[in-house]
Amino acid sequence: MGSVSHHFFNERQHADGSRKGVPDGPKQMQHYVNDDKLNIFRLPVEWDYLVAAPGQPLLAERLGQYDDLMQSCLATGAYCILDIHSYARWGDMHGNQIIAQGGPSTEQFVDLWTQLAKKYATDEKVIMGIMNEPYGVDIQIWAQVVQAAVTAIRGAGATKQMMLLPGTDYTNPALWVSDGSGAALTQIVNPGCSDSDTACKYAGLIFDFHYYFGYDTECSNNGIENAWTPPLALMRQDPSNIRQGMVTKIGGGPHSQSCLTNVCQALDFMNENSDVYLGWTAWAAGAFTMANAMFLLDDNGNDVPLMTQCFAGKAYGGLGPGSTAPGLGVSQGTSSGTGSPNAQGLVANETGTSGASQIFGSGQPQTFATEPNVTNSSSTSKKSQSSKTCSNMNTASKPRRRRSHKLRSPEM
Repeated sequence: MGSVSHHFFNERQHADGSRKGVPDGPKQMQHYVNDDKLNIFRLPVEWDYLVAAPGQPLLAERLGQYDDLMQSCLATGAYCILDIHSYARWGDMHGNQIIAQGGPSTEQFVDLWTQLAKKYATDEKVIMGIMNEPYGVDIQIWAQVVQAAVTAIRGAGATKQMMLLPGTDYTNPALWVSDGSGAALTQIVNPGCSDSDTACKYAGLIFDFHYYFGYDTECSNNGIENAWTPPLALMRQDPSNIRQGMVTKIGGGPHSQSCLTNVCQALDFMNENSDVYLGWTAWAAGAFTMANAMFLLDDNGNDVPLMTQCFAGKAYGGLGPGSTAPGLGVSQGTSSGTGSPNAQGLVANETGTSGASQIFGSGQPQTFATEPNVTNSSSTSKKSQSSKTCSNMNTASKPRRRRSHKLRSPEM
């Protein structure tokens, strides 16, 4: 699965709440789906854009603005990530209003997700992105918050959708094992499953990773040794139940030769390990200009080389449409995974926060073979981020060995 991130709704940037997303968002998503063959978009929105205060009802007008973008995404046939882009906080992303740790309560956060899950319970292509880039949190407390959100989402009727589980330290894969995120998040389960039924317990629960190839956008290394390798052992610790992750934000400077080399190498590594890595979403697309060093479209709306040669080009295991740069990194990609029988694929795009992404798989769109045994229950003022991610997602209801697939999309 490959995709991009798009510009998102953020009330701090637009105090009157007038911004309704990216004017050309639907057109860009159509481009990524039709021309780049991406199949997933990441659509960020901030918590305090959707509600007036923690625990309050969704604001109808704000939700309507966000839902317009969501429906444009779903109309492409892509998967669409509903990303709460609030860093495990209420209000200022740099503030100390941390969920369950001095800020809003777990119950208030759960209330947000209960309302959203009811809204999209029948939309199986909506992926629930529980929280963007938590940091400064106690991982044990945070894992309890995530578990409560998972339980509430399933209980609200969203029994088939995938959910993205983020760790602390901005959910960086390089720190995912050492900071305890992996150990804590692997304990999160779907409600209503017997302890021995691992397929039920973990169905649709995907680990969420974010990574930039150097803050100077020069991509000084490919991250394979320090970022992409460490999570593998933990996710493969049970060979009969390999866990999976999606890199829903990944970026590098599109005009740098070092980025073309290192990003392509990293994506080849993910292709080789597609039993674990479902795909990626790349930063960024949408309402940005080329002044943003990680933007994946030029000022004429055309894909830049990092998109065509890497994020889109590697989405199906090889060079993509428009690629003219063999020899950058591993130039050919891969045509098969690591041999895992349950490799599957997704690609995601994010608006405003991430970019092209890829998820791997084969067959028909996924429905989880074992659904959690949950009971369906019935149970916007500050910032809003409207973002999009597009990618190609091919999955099988009966897992099969991955063939060569590519997913790509820009984040808007």
